[in-house]
Amino acid sequence: MDESLPIFLFTEMQTTCPYCGRRTNFEEYEELGLIYQVHHCKNEKCGFTFIEMED
Repeated sequence: MDESLPIFLFTEMQTTCPYCGRRTNFEEYEELGLIYQVHHCKNEKCGFTFIEMED
């Protein structure tokens, strides 16, 4: 996991970019039993990347 990326917790709502509100593409990973997703904003002008994981 790239710990330099901001981390947000999974919610019941569909994930959107916390900066611009657009939808994201993501890859899901598992390390040491921890499941997390790396999200990339679909808005080319924003391009924000962040991690979403369980609490």
